[in-house]
Amino acid sequence: MLKYLMMFLSLYLQAPRIIGQGNGIKITFSGDVMFDKSIRRIIKEKGDDYLLRYAKNIFAEYDYNIVNLECPITNKTKAAVKQYTYKADSNSLLILKKAGVTHTGIPNNHSMDYFMAGLEDTYKYLIKYGLVPVGLGKDIKTACRPVLIIKGLDTAALFASTSMYNGTEKGSAAICNCSIYELAELVKKYKDLHPHYMIFVSLHWGVEYTRIPTTEQVHCARMLIDSGAEAVIGHHPHVIQQIEFYKGKLILYSLGNLVFEQFRPVTKYGMFAGFSKTGSGGLSIMLYPIKIVESSPLILSQKEKDNVKKELLQISPTVKITDTRDGWLVEPKSIVLKKKHEK
Repeated sequence: MLKYLMMFLSLYLQAPRIIGQGNGIKITFSGDVMFDKSIRRIIKEKGDDYLLRYAKNIFAEYDYNIVNLECPITNKTKAAVKQYTYKADSNSLLILKKAGVTHTGIPNNHSMDYFMAGLEDTYKYLIKYGLVPVGLGKDIKTACRPVLIIKGLDTAALFASTSMYNGTEKGSAAICNCSIYELAELVKKYKDLHPHYMIFVSLHWGVEYTRIPTTEQVHCARMLIDSGAEAVIGHHPHVIQQIEFYKGKLILYSLGNLVFEQFRPVTKYGMFAGFSKTGSGGLSIMLYPIKIVESSPLILSQKEKDNVKKELLQISPTVKITDTRDGWLVEPKSIVLKKKHEK
């Protein structure tokens, strides 16, 4: 117990630093993960390796893998009064760990489903299982500090936040629960101090089950890019939303689900987003579309893949998608402007 307490305190005192060997950071982000409801039965019947049996192959291609953990890890029974509350056993973290997940984004609208006691348990179990929490700390100030990933000469800084209301209960843990404007200021200050760091911002936001972000979201995402973010990655709507390049930087408004219990057809698809530092100093970006069957992400057939791509391009005019053996290479779309005399 003392060992876990010391590790717990170390996260309070400074932003966590994950140091790898070599150069060229490779990192993935994926969508909403929840291990409650019918998913408990699936795990019991089919084993710990079932849910992420395909996802682990993608994770294995990257150094660091971040998911949005949308359920407290706790055995507490006192829950908030709301339409949906989720929680999961600590064994769920072992499932993530074995599959290759390294980091978990914590700020979301279910972080406090079991109040401060549930959040504190979540923190404790994440440390126990060696998963790095992003957007979680002893207070909102430390929770909003970035987690650093260092590999050779490259450093990535991970911010995670939500602006959704999570109550006012105080305790020994907190999530980053601030406005996008406050977050943009934090990003700008951090980028000014560390101009060579790659900053990734993970946001739990948006309107559920809609394919197009709100005008306010577009404004805020672009503001984060202007403040120094390399990419903005969203989740919460439970569907794949529009993606765009803004000033050469990628905005993924919503990746959709990864492991979740939902029954609307539109929620059955999601994406992994993979970022790889290139030798020239830029980023190569891959998307891996998935379908969710029995709450488990699986590879798409070519026909399904083509249909998802077609629908995504219809709402994402700034993006060029190139098929590869494993997924999609994503780049800014070149727009040729016509001269005035051309029609």
